[in-house]
Amino acid sequence: MGGDFRPLTKFLLPVDMNESFRRPAALTGNMAGVLGDRVERVTFLHVMGGRYLGEHMKNIDVRADFVLETDLFKRLRQQYIEKEIRPLLEEAQGTLTSCGCKAPSDLEVRDGKPVKEIIRFSTEGSYSTIIIERRGLSSLHRALFGSVSAGLLHSNVAATIYLVGSEAAAAKHAPVRRCLLALDGSIPSEAAAGEAAVLLGGCREGLETVILLHVIGADRYAEQVAAGQCPVDKDVQSVFELPKRSLLEHGVPESVIQEDVRCGGNPADLIVEEVEKAGCDMVFMGRQGRSALKELFMGSVSQGVINKTSKPTIALTK
Repeated sequence: MGGDFRPLTKFLLPVDMNESFRRPAALTGNMAGVLGDRVERVTFLHVMGGRYLGEHMKNIDVRADFVLETDLFKRLRQQYIEKEIRPLLEEAQGTLTSCGCKAPSDLEVRDGKPVKEIIRFSTEGSYSTIIIERRGLSSLHRALFGSVSAGLLHSNVAATIYLVGSEAAAAKHAPVRRCLLALDGSIPSEAAAGEAAVLLGGCREGLETVILLHVIGADRYAEQVAAGQCPVDKDVQSVFELPKRSLLEHGVPESVIQEDVRCGGNPADLIVEEVEKAGCDMVFMGRQGRSALKELFMGSVSQGVINKTSKPTIALTK
Protein backbone atom coordinates (compact mmCIF):
# COMPACT_ATOMS: atom_id res chain seq x y z
CA MET A 1 0.00 0.00 0.00
CA GLY A 2 1.33 3.44 -0.90
CA GLY A 3 2.09 6.08 1.70
CA ASP A 4 4.02 6.14 4.97
CA PHE A 5 1.11 5.13 7.18
CA ARG A 6 -0.61 2.09 8.56
CA PRO A 7 -3.98 1.18 7.02
CA LEU A 8 -7.18 2.02 8.89
CA THR A 9 -5.65 4.51 11.32
CA LYS A 10 -6.69 8.00 10.14
CA PHE A 11 -10.10 8.47 8.51
CA LEU A 12 -11.20 11.37 6.32
CA LEU A 13 -14.91 11.82 5.54
CA PRO A 14 -15.84 14.50 3.00
CA VAL A 15 -19.21 16.11 3.85
CA ASP A 16 -21.22 18.03 1.25
CA MET A 17 -24.52 19.91 1.31
CA ASN A 18 -26.49 16.95 -0.05
CA GLU A 19 -26.42 15.26 3.35
CA SER A 20 -24.80 12.17 1.86
CA PHE A 21 -22.71 11.64 4.97
CA ARG A 22 -25.01 9.52 7.12
CA ARG A 23 -24.06 6.07 5.79
CA PRO A 24 -20.33 6.92 5.62
CA ALA A 25 -20.43 8.26 9.19
CA ALA A 26 -22.28 5.18 10.46
CA LEU A 27 -19.91 2.81 8.65
CA THR A 28 -16.89 4.68 10.00
CA GLY A 29 -18.31 4.49 13.52
CA ASN A 30 -18.88 0.75 13.17
CA MET A 31 -15.38 0.22 11.78
CA ALA A 32 -13.81 2.31 14.54
CA GLY A 33 -15.82 0.37 17.10
CA VAL A 34 -14.19 -2.93 16.11
CA LEU A 35 -10.75 -1.47 15.40
CA GLY A 36 -10.50 0.18 18.82
CA ASP A 37 -7.28 2.00 19.65
CA ARG A 38 -5.94 1.45 16.14
CA VAL A 39 -7.99 4.43 14.94
CA GLU A 40 -6.06 7.59 15.76
CA ARG A 41 -8.36 10.26 14.35
CA VAL A 42 -11.49 10.88 12.25
CA THR A 43 -11.87 14.15 10.37
CA PHE A 44 -15.02 15.50 8.71
CA LEU A 45 -14.12 17.84 5.85
CA HIS A 46 -16.35 20.25 3.94
CA VAL A 47 -14.96 22.07 0.91
CA MET A 48 -16.68 25.33 0.03
CA GLY A 49 -16.53 25.33 -3.74
CA GLY A 50 -18.01 27.15 -6.67
CA ARG A 51 -21.65 27.26 -5.57
CA TYR A 52 -20.91 29.28 -2.45
CA LEU A 53 -18.62 31.68 -4.31
CA GLY A 54 -21.17 32.08 -7.09
CA GLU A 55 -23.94 33.01 -4.68
CA HIS A 56 -21.87 35.61 -2.87
CA MET A 57 -19.86 37.07 -5.75
CA LYS A 58 -22.29 37.26 -8.67
CA ASN A 59 -22.61 41.04 -8.34
CA ILE A 60 -18.93 41.69 -7.59
CA ASP A 61 -16.73 42.64 -10.51
CA VAL A 62 -13.26 42.39 -8.97
CA ARG A 63 -10.54 39.80 -8.65
CA ALA A 64 -11.71 36.76 -6.67
CA ASP A 65 -8.49 36.47 -4.70
CA PHE A 66 -8.87 40.06 -3.51
CA VAL A 67 -12.48 39.53 -2.42
CA LEU A 68 -11.57 36.43 -0.47
CA GLU A 69 -9.21 38.51 1.67
CA THR A 70 -11.66 41.28 2.56
CA ASP A 71 -13.13 41.54 6.06
CA LEU A 72 -16.67 41.60 4.62
CA PHE A 73 -16.21 38.37 2.74
CA LYS A 74 -14.59 36.72 5.74
CA ARG A 75 -17.60 37.65 7.89
CA LEU A 76 -20.04 36.36 5.26
CA ARG A 77 -18.05 33.17 5.00
CA GLN A 78 -18.05 32.60 8.76
CA GLN A 79 -21.79 33.28 8.99
CA TYR A 80 -22.41 30.78 6.21
CA ILE A 81 -20.27 28.17 7.97
CA GLU A 82 -22.05 28.60 11.30
CA LYS A 83 -25.54 28.55 9.78
CA GLU A 84 -25.25 25.99 6.97
CA ILE A 85 -22.09 23.91 7.34
CA ARG A 86 -21.36 23.38 11.01
CA PRO A 87 -24.77 21.79 11.79
CA LEU A 88 -24.13 19.14 9.12
CA LEU A 89 -20.61 18.46 10.35
CA GLU A 90 -21.82 18.18 13.94
CA GLU A 91 -24.62 15.81 12.90
CA ALA A 92 -22.06 13.60 11.14
CA GLN A 93 -19.84 13.73 14.22
CA GLY A 94 -22.79 12.73 16.41
CA THR A 95 -23.56 9.73 14.17
CA LEU A 96 -19.94 8.63 14.47
CA THR A 97 -19.99 8.81 18.26
CA SER A 98 -23.32 7.03 18.57
CA CYS A 99 -21.91 4.08 16.63
CA GLY A 100 -19.23 3.47 19.22
CA CYS A 101 -16.25 5.42 17.90
CA LYS A 102 -14.04 6.54 20.77
CA ALA A 103 -11.27 8.04 18.63
CA PRO A 104 -10.91 11.83 18.61
CA SER A 105 -12.72 13.56 15.76
CA ASP A 106 -12.53 17.06 14.33
CA LEU A 107 -14.34 19.30 11.84
CA GLU A 108 -12.59 21.13 9.01
CA VAL A 109 -13.75 23.62 6.36
CA ARG A 110 -11.64 24.52 3.33
CA ASP A 111 -12.13 26.68 0.23
CA GLY A 112 -11.50 25.49 -3.31
CA LYS A 113 -12.34 22.71 -5.72
CA PRO A 114 -13.61 19.69 -3.74
CA VAL A 115 -11.51 16.93 -5.31
CA LYS A 116 -8.32 18.98 -5.28
CA GLU A 117 -8.76 20.05 -1.66
CA ILE A 118 -9.71 16.56 -0.44
CA ILE A 119 -6.57 15.16 -2.06
CA ARG A 120 -4.42 17.96 -0.65
CA PHE A 121 -5.86 17.58 2.85
CA SER A 122 -5.57 13.79 2.78
CA THR A 123 -1.97 13.89 1.59
CA GLU A 124 -0.79 16.58 4.00
CA GLY A 125 -2.44 14.81 6.94
CA SER A 126 -1.27 11.31 5.91
CA TYR A 127 -4.81 9.95 6.06
CA SER A 128 -4.96 6.20 5.51
CA THR A 129 -8.65 6.02 4.65
CA ILE A 130 -11.19 8.13 2.76
CA ILE A 131 -14.84 7.14 3.13
CA ILE A 132 -17.40 8.63 0.77
CA GLU A 133 -20.89 7.73 -0.38
CA ARG A 134 -21.35 6.42 -3.89
CA ARG A 135 -23.35 8.39 -6.40
CA GLY A 136 -25.60 7.01 -9.10
CA LEU A 137 -23.73 8.30 -12.12
CA SER A 138 -22.91 6.37 -15.26
CA SER A 139 -19.27 5.92 -16.22
CA LEU A 140 -19.81 8.24 -19.20
CA HIS A 141 -21.29 10.96 -17.00
CA ARG A 142 -18.44 10.63 -14.50
CA ALA A 143 -15.76 10.69 -17.17
CA LEU A 144 -17.13 13.74 -18.96
CA PHE A 145 -18.61 15.78 -16.12
CA GLY A 146 -16.89 14.46 -13.03
CA SER A 147 -17.88 13.72 -9.44
CA VAL A 148 -15.99 13.76 -6.19
CA SER A 149 -15.79 9.97 -5.95
CA ALA A 150 -14.71 9.62 -9.59
CA GLY A 151 -12.14 12.39 -9.19
CA LEU A 152 -10.61 10.65 -6.17
CA LEU A 153 -10.49 7.28 -7.91
CA HIS A 154 -8.67 8.78 -10.88
CA SER A 155 -6.15 10.57 -8.66
CA ASN A 156 -2.87 9.43 -7.17
CA VAL A 157 -4.09 9.77 -3.60
CA ALA A 158 -2.47 7.03 -1.53
CA ALA A 159 -5.33 6.47 0.91
CA THR A 160 -7.68 3.54 0.51
CA ILE A 161 -11.04 4.80 -0.78
CA TYR A 162 -14.23 3.25 0.58
CA LEU A 163 -17.28 3.84 -1.64
CA VAL A 164 -20.20 3.24 0.70
CA GLY A 165 -22.94 1.11 -0.85
CA SER A 166 -26.69 1.42 -0.51
CA GLU A 167 -26.85 -1.49 1.94
CA ALA A 168 -23.98 -0.55 4.24
CA ALA A 169 -24.38 -1.80 7.78
CA ALA A 170 -26.63 0.42 9.87
CA ALA A 171 -25.64 2.03 13.13
CA LYS A 172 -24.19 -0.25 15.82
CA HIS A 173 -23.81 -3.24 13.50
CA ALA A 174 -20.75 -5.23 12.49
CA PRO A 175 -19.24 -3.34 9.55
CA VAL A 176 -18.72 -6.56 7.57
CA ARG A 177 -20.55 -9.88 7.62
CA ARG A 178 -20.06 -11.24 4.11
CA CYS A 179 -17.26 -9.95 1.94
CA LEU A 180 -15.26 -10.71 -1.18
CA LEU A 181 -11.59 -10.11 -1.89
CA ALA A 182 -10.86 -9.82 -5.62
CA LEU A 183 -7.31 -11.12 -6.08
CA ASP A 184 -4.99 -11.04 -9.06
CA GLY A 185 -1.54 -11.25 -7.49
CA SER A 186 -0.74 -7.57 -8.09
CA ILE A 187 0.63 -5.19 -5.45
CA PRO A 188 -2.68 -3.27 -5.15
CA SER A 189 -4.52 -6.57 -4.80
CA GLU A 190 -2.20 -7.70 -2.00
CA ALA A 191 -2.60 -4.31 -0.30
CA ALA A 192 -6.38 -4.77 -0.45
CA ALA A 193 -6.06 -8.20 1.13
CA GLY A 194 -3.86 -6.79 3.90
CA GLU A 195 -6.36 -4.05 4.65
CA ALA A 196 -9.23 -6.55 4.64
CA ALA A 197 -7.37 -8.76 7.11
CA VAL A 198 -7.05 -5.88 9.59
CA LEU A 199 -10.74 -4.99 9.43
CA LEU A 200 -12.08 -8.54 9.30
CA GLY A 201 -9.87 -9.54 12.20
CA GLY A 202 -11.62 -6.90 14.27
CA CYS A 203 -15.12 -8.15 13.49
CA ARG A 204 -14.40 -11.87 13.21
CA GLU A 205 -17.17 -12.88 15.61
CA GLY A 206 -19.84 -11.60 13.24
CA LEU A 207 -18.23 -12.87 10.04
CA GLU A 208 -20.21 -15.35 7.98
CA THR A 209 -18.32 -15.56 4.68
CA VAL A 210 -15.01 -14.35 3.27
CA ILE A 211 -14.62 -15.19 -0.42
CA LEU A 212 -11.16 -15.08 -1.99
CA LEU A 213 -11.86 -14.81 -5.71
CA HIS A 214 -9.34 -15.01 -8.52
CA VAL A 215 -10.54 -14.50 -12.08
CA ILE A 216 -8.24 -16.12 -14.64
CA GLY A 217 -7.57 -13.95 -17.67
CA ALA A 218 -8.45 -15.62 -20.94
CA ASP A 219 -5.33 -14.14 -22.54
CA ARG A 220 -3.05 -16.24 -20.36
CA TYR A 221 -4.92 -19.54 -20.66
CA ALA A 222 -6.59 -18.98 -24.01
CA GLU A 223 -6.63 -22.60 -25.15
CA GLN A 224 -8.00 -24.01 -21.90
CA VAL A 225 -10.65 -21.32 -21.57
CA ALA A 226 -11.70 -21.81 -25.19
CA ALA A 227 -12.12 -25.51 -24.41
CA GLY A 228 -14.35 -24.72 -21.44
CA GLN A 229 -11.69 -25.60 -18.88
CA CYS A 230 -10.76 -23.53 -15.83
CA PRO A 231 -7.09 -24.27 -15.10
CA VAL A 232 -5.97 -24.22 -11.47
CA ASP A 233 -2.20 -24.67 -11.51
CA LYS A 234 0.49 -23.73 -9.01
CA ASP A 235 0.59 -20.11 -10.19
CA VAL A 236 -3.16 -19.75 -9.71
CA GLN A 237 -3.06 -21.30 -6.25
CA SER A 238 -0.21 -18.98 -5.20
CA VAL A 239 -2.53 -15.97 -5.58
CA PHE A 240 -4.42 -17.15 -2.49
CA GLU A 241 -1.43 -17.92 -0.24
CA LEU A 242 -0.49 -14.48 1.11
CA PRO A 243 -4.06 -13.15 1.54
CA LYS A 244 -5.22 -16.28 3.33
CA ARG A 245 -2.20 -16.30 5.61
CA SER A 246 -2.79 -12.65 6.48
CA LEU A 247 -6.45 -13.33 7.29
CA LEU A 248 -5.56 -16.23 9.58
CA GLU A 249 -2.84 -14.24 11.33
CA HIS A 250 -5.42 -11.56 12.16
CA GLY A 251 -7.74 -14.12 13.72
CA VAL A 252 -10.24 -14.68 10.89
CA PRO A 253 -11.65 -18.22 11.32
CA GLU A 254 -10.54 -20.56 8.56
CA SER A 255 -14.06 -22.01 8.48
CA VAL A 256 -15.49 -18.83 6.91
CA ILE A 257 -12.81 -18.50 4.20
CA GLN A 258 -13.65 -19.78 0.72
CA GLU A 259 -11.29 -19.91 -2.26
CA ASP A 260 -12.87 -19.57 -5.69
CA VAL A 261 -11.43 -19.48 -9.21
CA ARG A 262 -13.48 -18.25 -12.17
CA CYS A 263 -12.63 -17.93 -15.83
CA GLY A 264 -14.18 -17.63 -19.25
CA GLY A 265 -15.87 -14.26 -18.98
CA ASN A 266 -15.57 -10.57 -18.23
CA PRO A 267 -13.78 -10.27 -14.86
CA ALA A 268 -16.04 -7.48 -13.58
CA ASP A 269 -19.15 -9.47 -14.48
CA LEU A 270 -17.82 -12.57 -12.73
CA ILE A 271 -16.94 -10.62 -9.59
CA VAL A 272 -20.38 -8.98 -9.47
CA GLU A 273 -22.02 -12.38 -9.99
CA GLU A 274 -20.17 -13.76 -6.96
CA VAL A 275 -20.92 -10.67 -4.88
CA GLU A 276 -24.64 -10.85 -5.55
CA LYS A 277 -24.84 -14.62 -5.14
CA ALA A 278 -23.20 -14.45 -1.72
CA GLY A 279 -24.97 -11.25 -0.65
CA CYS A 280 -21.67 -9.52 0.13
CA ASP A 281 -21.82 -6.21 1.96
CA MET A 282 -18.18 -5.28 1.25
CA VAL A 283 -15.72 -5.87 -1.60
CA PHE A 284 -11.96 -5.31 -1.38
CA MET A 285 -10.08 -4.61 -4.60
CA GLY A 286 -6.95 -2.97 -5.89
CA ARG A 287 -7.34 0.12 -8.04
CA GLN A 288 -5.15 1.08 -10.94
CA GLY A 289 -3.97 4.59 -11.77
CA ARG A 290 -5.66 4.94 -15.11
CA SER A 291 -6.96 8.29 -16.31
CA ALA A 292 -10.69 8.92 -16.64
CA LEU A 293 -10.35 8.90 -20.45
CA LYS A 294 -8.67 5.48 -20.45
CA GLU A 295 -11.30 4.17 -18.03
CA LEU A 296 -14.02 5.35 -20.43
CA PHE A 297 -12.66 3.75 -23.58
CA MET A 298 -10.63 0.82 -22.22
CA GLY A 299 -12.49 -0.04 -19.06
CA SER A 300 -11.09 -1.58 -15.90
CA VAL A 301 -12.18 -4.29 -13.53
CA SER A 302 -12.67 -1.97 -10.56
CA GLN A 303 -14.63 0.56 -12.60
CA GLY A 304 -16.76 -2.23 -14.02
CA VAL A 305 -17.62 -3.55 -10.57
CA ILE A 306 -18.49 -0.05 -9.34
CA ASN A 307 -20.82 0.49 -12.28
CA LYS A 308 -22.53 -2.90 -12.12
CA THR A 309 -23.44 -3.17 -8.44
CA SER A 310 -24.59 -0.51 -5.98
CA LYS A 311 -25.33 -2.49 -2.81
CA PRO A 312 -21.94 -3.38 -1.31
CA THR A 313 -19.32 -0.98 -0.03
CA ILE A 314 -16.25 -1.19 -2.27
CA ALA A 315 -12.81 -0.60 -0.76
CA LEU A 316 -10.09 0.24 -3.29
CA THR A 317 -6.37 0.33 -2.49
CA LYS A 318 -3.31 1.42 -4.44
